[in-house]
Amino acid sequence: RGDERTGGASRAQRFEVVRVPAGDDDRVGVRRQIRAPDPRGNVIDDDLRRGKPSTHKAFDEATAILAGDALQARAFEVLAEPDTHSDPLARCELVAALGAAAGSRGMAGGQMIDMLAEGRTLDGPEVTRLQALKTGRLIQFSAEAGAMLGRAPLPQRHLLAAYGRDLGAAFQIADDLLDAEGSTEE
Repeated sequence: RGDERTGGASRAQRFEVVRVPAGDDDRVGVRRQIRAPDPRGNVIDDDLRRGKPSTHKAFDEATAILAGDALQARAFEVLAEPDTHSDPLARCELVAALGAAAGSRGMAGGQMIDMLAEGRTLDGPEVTRLQALKTGRLIQFSAEAGAMLGRAPLPQRHLLAAYGRDLGAAFQIADDLLDAEGSTEE
């Protein structure tokens, strides 16, 4: 949710490419620095998302909240259905993992960090944590879910979780770049 003083707009963000030691090899990563809204008005309008009205604008805020609640509940229903997997343990594992990815240790926790950061600059570790959560954490769950369904051994699950984490971070960075620098059509 954006800052009321900026008409619901989000913070502007800047990015820099950094080399991050990763054990035996080095990886190039992107670090995001979040700062307060630009006083010149270079901020994002939360009323539009990729050129289309956000749900709370297309309908109303109460409907948007209820739609989100219903969709999240439906996700747990689908995972718990016997058609999802014949093994009840696999279904329970999926439900627990989605709960962690969506809850305070995942997307909801990331959103809270983002809201608490209004008007202040986050340091490197805070930015990294924020990127690991939010939508990125749900993307990580998606990569892990296939391994859970296939009953893959833990080493393979860990590799897929790492892939999902990196893919989620890349998505979050791209999404934030579009928010910060893209047009409403993008």
